[in-house]
Amino acid sequence: MFPFKFETYQDVKLNLAVVTLFALYVAWSAIFYVVLPPPHRRALTSSLGWLGHLKIQLGSFTALGIISAFLIYTIQIHDEVYDKHIVKWRATYDTGFILPQLCQPFHSRLDPSFDKVARQNSEVFMRDLYYEYVHDRDPRIKLNTIVRFYERITTYWGTQVVEMIAFVVLLVAVIYVPVYRYMHLPQKNLWLVMIFAGLGLWVNAAFSKRALEQVGRATMDEIEEIHSCCMTDLEGRVGKVCAEYGLKFN
Repeated sequence: MFPFKFETYQDVKLNLAVVTLFALYVAWSAIFYVVLPPPHRRALTSSLGWLGHLKIQLGSFTALGIISAFLIYTIQIHDEVYDKHIVKWRATYDTGFILPQLCQPFHSRLDPSFDKVARQNSEVFMRDLYYEYVHDRDPRIKLNTIVRFYERITTYWGTQVVEMIAFVVLLVAVIYVPVYRYMHLPQKNLWLVMIFAGLGLWVNAAFSKRALEQVGRATMDEIEEIHSCCMTDLEGRVGKVCAEYGLKFN
């Protein structure tokens, strides 16, 4: 999808950083021009007025770019924060979908405790049994298959970023309701922002669900290709992991 690339995980991060920057800019514009009451907006503008309008715009864009890079590259908010503690999709996807599908050809030979041990040691099992084949550095399967997965996962994580930022806008608008009442200002703008933010969250949720389904299909494409080209190697890796954790593999 021009102008984005999806050949490596670093491409995914860059794409997400761009999406985050755009979403932050839209959110900041909505808050500054619509949510902030005129007195607050004038006070903020006058405090920075010595910079000039162009410098204020460039400075805002630069600051948002730094925030975007921090969120995606430093704390990896899409995967390590929001998903891990709020959505919790990855908690079950790795050991509830990927590993069972990947090891399906050996299901009758696996120890009854395999799934339980895999859940307890998911990082090791995923690294040794799955990531070995799909990493973008010297992959064991076709690069096109990996690229399709990166495209789908970028879309899904993008919806999570949009969800977080839309929720912040909604929250700020709600917080300003009593402020507007205290200042005896009409609340029409606030309600418009809350309605649009709510509709945005609803539409984004539907889009996110569809994106997640596509992630599942792209993952199955990877697994099927692993089965097609690397079954003997995969069998050996499963046997090795089982031996390391004292699991039977007949």
